[in-house]
Formats: sequence, C-alpha cells, structure tokens
Amino acid sequence: MTTVEGVSLEIVGTFVLGLSALSAGSFLKSPAKQAALVGSTLFVLIMAIGPLTGASFNPARSIGPAMFSGYMTGQLVYWIGPFLGAGLAGLLFGVLRKGHGQG
Repeated sequence: MTTVEGVSLEIVGTFVLGLSALSAGSFLKSPAKQAALVGSTLFVLIMAIGPLTGASFNPARSIGPAMFSGYMTGQLVYWIGPFLGAGLAGLLFGVLRKGHGQG
C-alpha cells in the first residue's frame, strides 16, 4: 500500500468516526446510545480499514507506540489522514447544523 492510499483510508475512517461522534453528541441524549453509535462505528471501521493501515484515526494513538519502539516509519499516514479527516468532518457537520438552524 502506498502512502497516498494509506492517508486516503485514514482520512475516510477519521471522517466517518468524527461525524459519528459529533452526531452522537448533538442528536442522541442517552450516553448509552452515544457510546453504542461511536463504538459500533469504530468497530466497523477497524474491521474494514484495520488490516490495511492499522486503523489509527488518532495521531496520539500512533506516536506513543512508535516512539517507544523506535519504529517511526509511515507516521505521515497517521498524522495527515486523521487531521484532514477530522477537519473535514468538523466542517461538514458545522455546515449541516447551520442548515438545520442549530448553529
């Protein structure tokens, strides 16, 4: 897998996870339902993307083990992808909320 492919998958995964978390926090009142939505979203993403990139979706989750092990190869995938995916999710969610009169 190339770096571009890995970054693309991490962008998509983080985007979906970010929208899931933002939606859960904004539209679901029950903490149990919020946890179920975000947890099930993360489970599906890990099953789909995990074998390809490791499904980090969080730079902090990747940098700690990489620094401890001394294996820093491929860290761009785990930094660029999540930052872009989360940013895009936040932007889209903001636009959608304003469109529904909630922002």
